[in-house]
Amino acid sequence: MAKHGGRRRLGRIVCLGLLVGIMTYPAPLTRAVTGTNPSNQWAPVPFDALPGDSYQRVSALEVYSNALYISVQTAWPAQIWRTSDGVNWEGIITGTTDTAQPLGDFVMDFAVVEDALFASTYTSGRGGVIWRTGDGQNWGPVTPLYDSRQWYFGLTAFKAKLYAHSTIDDVLAGSVNQVVTTDPEGATWSIAFEPDFAITSLSSHGDWLYAGGARASTQQACLWRFDGTTWFDVSADVQTSAEGSVLAVGTFDGQLYAVVNEREPDQRTLISLWRSADGEHWARLVSDDLDSVRASGYTVIKAALVVFRDALFLFTYDLQSGDVWRSPDGEHWDSVAPSGWLSGNARGVNPGGAAVFHDQLWAGLVDIGRPSEVMLYLPIRHPLPSVLNAAGNWSSP
Repeated sequence: MAKHGGRRRLGRIVCLGLLVGIMTYPAPLTRAVTGTNPSNQWAPVPFDALPGDSYQRVSALEVYSNALYISVQTAWPAQIWRTSDGVNWEGIITGTTDTAQPLGDFVMDFAVVEDALFASTYTSGRGGVIWRTGDGQNWGPVTPLYDSRQWYFGLTAFKAKLYAHSTIDDVLAGSVNQVVTTDPEGATWSIAFEPDFAITSLSSHGDWLYAGGARASTQQACLWRFDGTTWFDVSADVQTSAEGSVLAVGTFDGQLYAVVNEREPDQRTLISLWRSADGEHWARLVSDDLDSVRASGYTVIKAALVVFRDALFLFTYDLQSGDVWRSPDGEHWDSVAPSGWLSGNARGVNPGGAAVFHDQLWAGLVDIGRPSEVMLYLPIRHPLPSVLNAAGNWSSP
């Protein structure tokens, strides 16, 4: 066992050296994605600050005050770490801090509003809490500790306020969905929306806040948007033949994109992609590549859209094995995680689990069969030495 651990540490040291060289080398010129499936690699970022690789998932990433913040789920409680250079990591909330105990099981999402960073957390049997920090170091709750019936996710900034999707479990009414909002100080809360559908995505784009989900009556996908005063149903064109819900909305090259999952007759949950120029009228995108994207899934229940270097990235969270796709135009797509990440047990990336930091694309992986990883995307035309991939997976012969 000691020999195995030494080899694994050696591998991580080699990996760290290569990553430092990559990250300190001048950024390459931006290239348009060609759709011809160039060589792409994801490398695990060494994260030995957590001894024994004890973290179970990397659930959320956010850039705040020139640093990358990540949340990791351990046996208990959750932890928050940050890095200013992508190499050296600092534990902000860990098992040794006073805040760690009430932080709970895991951090669900981050959001930056004005000069503050917010985080939503959840503890099984105790409910959810939203936390706030003005300096990244000192955190305090801005919602009650704890209401076992309520939890929060889908944090987003919109018109200098924080918005969050809240679910309340009511014995008589069942699950009650709300969009709640507060000022940058987290002092005053109000209900912005009480829809009659289950919300599965909440995000802001330009002058609009979008809430997507599935209608309670038909279980079909629906999408609403908010201008700060009034909510509008923009679901008319988003028609699915079976049960479905809007998993994510993103902006790319001046247009809006929506990821929708649809339940097939064989009970698989596959995704489709929709596009809009104005946020009101939507059209389903059809292409051979998107057929491949759809066929790659099995039970896709979450998704994320991220723009990086003139390309749109689609991350899927699948109960079987997640994937990552890249497109220059929304119609032509390449798989950029063809090996299934580092193992076949990787479910993928949470909706808030990817971020661009220091002109690099970062993603937090959820892997049910092994410790998860913080992953760095390397858009290169020629594969790196195999030791880079092997560094995080060294095993005894």
